[in-house]
Amino acid sequence: GAYYYYNTAPNASYEQTMLRVAEYAAAARLPYRYWLADSWWYYKGTPARGRPGGGVTNWTARPDVFPRGFEALTAATGWRVQGHNRYWDATTGYARANGGRYSFLRDRGSGYALPVDAAFWGDLLRNASRWGLAVYEQDWLDYELDHFAPLTQSASLGGDWLPPKGGGGP
Repeated sequence: GAYYYYNTAPNASYEQTMLRVAEYAAAARLPYRYWLADSWWYYKGTPARGRPGGGVTNWTARPDVFPRGFEALTAATGWRVQGHNRYWDATTGYARANGGRYSFLRDRGSGYALPVDAAFWGDLLRNASRWGLAVYEQDWLDYELDHFAPLTQSASLGGDWLPPKGGGGP
């Protein structure tokens, strides 16, 4: 997966690149079954205050990356997806405070957010399984744990936050 990390085949979209990889794999009889969709496929906020990258604002496929959608790519390749996710941005549209449906703790100082609503994880993972998600990868935990003030000030918040992921919510 390292080749296509923020890199596509010449004059191709990510969707076209992955379809070419699938064609090559079939011709070479490589039994791929999964692939890693790293951080280039979803919506992110604007980097600010020395934060690298931007936090996730919406964990859905951008149409400039997958014009026909994640579902079409999964159907065409037959491959399941390991979906990367970085830290949540305080401006995420999932947060009730930003017009969304779910409870998030937001830290304006760092620009990070943390979903604290178990229903969020159930909905996110259920919806993602429809487009082929097999593995959810929560990356950037070091940044979240070091810079999101509520996690640095609570001995139990991290433990309360992480377990709902394992079961996909209630």
